[in-house]
Amino acid sequence: MKKYQKEIELLRQYYRQTYEHVKNHSWCEVFCREKMQHSLQVIGAGNHIMKHEAVFQNRSPEFTRCAVLAYLLHDIGRFPEIMEIYDYEKAGNVYQKHQKLLDHGERGAELLSKIPEYNDPRIIIPIRHHGHMIERFYADADYQALDETLRRETEEIIFLARDADKIANFYLMTSPRAWKKYHDLLFRSPNESHLHGSISPVVEKYFSNFQVLDHKDISSLADDFFGFISWIFDLNYQTSLEFTKRHNIVDGLVAAVRTFNHEYELQEKLANYAKMYIKSVNLNHQRGTKA
Repeated sequence: MKKYQKEIELLRQYYRQTYEHVKNHSWCEVFCREKMQHSLQVIGAGNHIMKHEAVFQNRSPEFTRCAVLAYLLHDIGRFPEIMEIYDYEKAGNVYQKHQKLLDHGERGAELLSKIPEYNDPRIIIPIRHHGHMIERFYADADYQALDETLRRETEEIIFLARDADKIANFYLMTSPRAWKKYHDLLFRSPNESHLHGSISPVVEKYFSNFQVLDHKDISSLADDFFGFISWIFDLNYQTSLEFTKRHNIVDGLVAAVRTFNHEYELQEKLANYAKMYIKSVNLNHQRGTKA
């Protein structure tokens, strides 16, 4: 990645500035370190997908640059988000998971759109929507205003950025070493009912329909983890799906759930939906039909 050292250094600058701002807040410190590490892991994940997917072979240097920068810089907006969480709690408030002080995708897109060399819709739009439900991407007025070629390229790039983000997170959450290091990020909760709550009934509906769990339907930490597993249904490239199979992502995440939730039969039922999907779906044959 020598060609992109300038952008990696830009990430590091945001990281250092943020870390200095939040360094007396242990949770924000961990969050900040994790997001820098995650950004570097997403680079590896994105490179892996590009290497193995035919759609990224023999493309123009301009397209390839936009694709790489979209996943390399996808989380640059996390750093102002972490500073805002710190300031919010310093003012005496309690930040809760899924609370939106700012949208890190939108903030990242806003930051980069002000830098001429990054103000390309193939970079800005994927960063804006990499963490949203995909419907928001398709409804974006900037995306809809593009010509047919740029629309297709932007779609290919956002699929890449979203997949790289997901499989890097899968690796983080199923790696024992990383799990121990970042455990408190996932288990920080404002109340016991969230930490030890049951799996919501609506979760099975999502899984049986192979759909990503919407944040609005998450009520417990167990729901959160099955929300992570449901990301599998939103993968766009077969390389990404093969990654989940090769690294036993479903079993790894279910093992984490079992440390705090004892609905073992339901866990297994939900896990089997995900495994069925991984086994039966060929995304190379479905590309262009996902929405």
